[in-house]
Parts: sequence; structure tokens; C-alpha cells
Amino acid sequence: MTEQMTALAENYPAAAELLRRHGGDTLLAYLGQLHHRPLPDILPSEDLLTEVRDYFTPFFGVETAGECADVLRRRRCLSTANHHHPAFEYMTVQDTILCDRWLRTQGETGAVVPFLSCANPRLDNNVYPRGMLVYDCTAPEGCLRLPFYPFKLRHACVAAVEGISPDMVDNALNRLRQETRRGSCSLRTADALERFCREVLLSDRVQRCGTLREQTTVINAMLSQRYFTDRAPQYLWMPMETLTARLLERDLRTEDALTCQMLFRRELRASLLRELDGVSGCWTGNTGGTHFFWGLDRRAALFPLRLRESAGAAALAGQNSLGEAVTVPLTPRALTERLRDGSLLPGLFLCFLEAHFLRDFTVFGGFYQPAYLAEMRRGLVRALRETGGYEEEAAIIEAKRNAMTLGLIYLLRSHEGGRFPVSTAELLEQPVSMLEIEASLQVSVAAALEHLN
Repeated sequence: MTEQMTALAENYPAAAELLRRHGGDTLLAYLGQLHHRPLPDILPSEDLLTEVRDYFTPFFGVETAGECADVLRRRRCLSTANHHHPAFEYMTVQDTILCDRWLRTQGETGAVVPFLSCANPRLDNNVYPRGMLVYDCTAPEGCLRLPFYPFKLRHACVAAVEGISPDMVDNALNRLRQETRRGSCSLRTADALERFCREVLLSDRVQRCGTLREQTTVINAMLSQRYFTDRAPQYLWMPMETLTARLLERDLRTEDALTCQMLFRRELRASLLRELDGVSGCWTGNTGGTHFFWGLDRRAALFPLRLRESAGAAALAGQNSLGEAVTVPLTPRALTERLRDGSLLPGLFLCFLEAHFLRDFTVFGGFYQPAYLAEMRRGLVRALRETGGYEEEAAIIEAKRNAMTLGLIYLLRSHEGGRFPVSTAELLEQPVSMLEIEASLQVSVAAALEHLN
């Protein structure tokens, strides 16, 4: 285990720490010790729960949306590990099943499992939002890619790109048939994927959604109902940026809200910009990340914004992918208007500020998240204390903790080429029972982390 820890520490310090503390535990035992530690709200948790319920209601109805909010109210833990996309990537899928199982250890039925997912990645992100992935295949790299979106759209942001159209589905199915004839995947897998395309992607529920962001919410709920032989849970995915934008709209109406003071009180804002400089998910001088918000242009491309101050007025300024200069006054009205029209997207710092640091929720993330959240937490606390007058808020934020769930791999199958990770395509072809899940969760945390080396 020492060699494994040394290898992990260089690239994945959070995973190395998990290995040090829990490497000999089974995954089920590790899940059993994950829990929320209550802290006072800085801003109302009920606002978040209301926005979650209101987001899901048009997709799934009042009852299901209400149950989703109730689960979060009871358990106070948010899964924030995954990127928002139709879930075919193996770490994503195994993380969602793990979070589902965690809820069941807490006494929930698991009928509804909420997720907050990051929608700002581009289509060429490594989780492959462009299309479907198959791991039970003969592709040399161990993964067969079946794109819906053309290569020319690879730089488009998931949060704003158009939805998967029937023509895109037809193109993907043609590619699937070609790959099947080549022997890249089995006929059974191909049949399962074709059924998914016909029954899910081409369904009215999916096609009436205009964007991939909306479609993903519906697609992933329909997918999770097909994962198991003995139950049909709905995994409900909400984009973190959508939730954050809605919460910011509330906050921007209240001058005393801490988010307003961070954005508009010059001394506190300057301290934040200094203390969070270089932190992953925030900004690095004028070269990396973005100051609080991303710009989003009519090509669905993200571009960074930088705070500029002149004659006592502050603005966010940048250049979009078309070479056009963009300036957004840093005022409640201007921010609200642009959040509503979709030309501004909250950055990762604001997403975690609203959902985790200012409200009484614990977050479960991936193998990078614990490290950058710790840096965000320390920077926030320093900025609040340097500015003065925020000791109570600083003490609450300083006590925040989170956990890692993404990156633990426990579902594996074998074919002639060796073992491969199980994901959506494999579960569509051969669903699992809860008994199989229970057996797989007897693997040690150390074994579940081996694939990261």
C-alpha cells in the first residue's frame, strides 16, 4: 500500500489521503462512515431546496421533484463530482451507483437520487459529452467512441450547446453498425445501444428539450432506470451552474447577503481576488480561470472575464470566441439580466460558495475536489478575517469538510482481452442486481483506487 500511496500522492493527493485512512476498509464500510456534520446556515438552505424542486418539477412532476428536495433536506449531502452529460463514462456511472448505495445506507429508499453536475466543460472533455462510450470492445485504447456531435462543435460548452437531434442519432447508429461489422463490439451491445437510441434519445421527453443541458437531465433519469434487474431508481441531475444562477438571483436582491458583499464590497472583493489567486476552480492572475463568472457567446463557447475598475465603477471584461470585446457592469441588475439570458455562467468558485460554503450541505466529489475545496476554504477564511467583521461566517466556513467518492472502481467484467470497467453501455446490455452490487462493494478501498495509478 505504501508504493500505491506514493504513486497517488504526486497526482491525486486526495486519493492518497483516502488510501492512507481507509485503504484497508471495504467500500461498503467506507460508505458507512460518510455523514454530514451540521453547521449553521450563512444563507438559507431552504432557498437551495426550493430551487432544486422548481428545476425538476417540469421534467418529472411535483411529487418526484418534491421527494428529491426532501432527500437533500434529510441527508444534507450533495454529490458534486460529475460533469453534466449523458452518463456513459465509467467513473461517472460507478460514482452515481455508489452515491445511490450511500443513500440506502442512510435509510433512504433510493427511488430518487439527486446529483449536482458541472455543465461548463466543452464537448471534447475527457468524459466524452459528444456521444456514447463502450468499454466491452476490441478498440486498441480499450474504449469505443460513438459521437452524436460533429467534430466542428467540439469546443461548444455543454451548458449551451443544442440538443441531440434525430439526425445526430442516425449518424451515431450508422457508426455503431460499421463498428459492429468490424467486430469492435458485440451484437448484444449494439442491440442494447440501438434500443437506447430509439426508446430514450428519440423519445418525445428528450426531443422536446432544446439543449443538451436539459436533455441530460431527462436522459440520465431514464438510463438509471435501466441499470438494475430488481429496481428502477431515477438519478436526477441538475447543472450546478443553473442552481447557482438561481440562488444568485435571490442573493442579488438582498444587499446584506454575503455573496453581494463579496461581489460589491470593494475591500472584501479585492481580498478574495488576492487570496484565491492560483486556486483551481478560481483564477490565476490574468492568464487562467475567470473572475467569478464565465462569458458565454452565441457559438456556445466559454470565455474568461477579468475584473476591471475605473473611476469607482467595476466591470467584468473579456473577449469572446468571435473576437468581440465584452463588458458587463458589476452591478446586481446587469448580473441578473445576463444570468437570465445565459450570457453569463457562474464559475466553479461561486457554485461551491452557494451550495457548500454558505449553506449547511456537505459535498461528495472526485479525486481533485477535496484538494481545491480545501484551498478555497482557506482563502475564503483569510479574506473574511483580513477584511474584518465576518468572524462568525469565517468560523463556519473553516469547519466545512467534504468527501471523495468519484474514482472508486468496483464493477468489472472480463472478456478475451482481459478485465474492463462496467458502465452504461454494459449495463444496458446486461443489468446488475443489487446482490451483485453488494458483493462488488466488498472490495477494499485500496483495490478500488488501483486504476488511478
